[in-house]
Amino acid sequence: MSEKKLAPQELLANEGIRRFGRYLRNLRSYLLAYDVIDRIGKVREIDEFVEALSAAMRLSDNVKARAEREKEAFVFIPSEDDVKNVIELASRGPKALRLVSRYLYALAYTYTSASSQGG
Repeated sequence: MSEKKLAPQELLANEGIRRFGRYLRNLRSYLLAYDVIDRIGKVREIDEFVEALSAAMRLSDNVKARAEREKEAFVFIPSEDDVKNVIELASRGPKALRLVSRYLYALAYTYTSASSQGG
């Protein structure tokens, strides 16, 4: 089976990836969930990747609750379509999986100003 190549430009322009990266920043900021972020960055197989994304999403209620306690105006949680989009890109083959997982890992450690946190 041939692998559908994932161009870096496609990854960088993908809204689902961008939104999931924003959520991972929330996990890091509010819950210090480094273990979950590390799992995403280290995956080698697509099933591991899906499990790691699931672990991240299981924490969404905790992220929302923490943001509310800290009176944050906005906290981002990925949609079903965002998750589906991320998995579709990563499923293109081993190289795509590595690229997507490492990029999401990097996004988790980026900083953005509060004014750019919107949808």
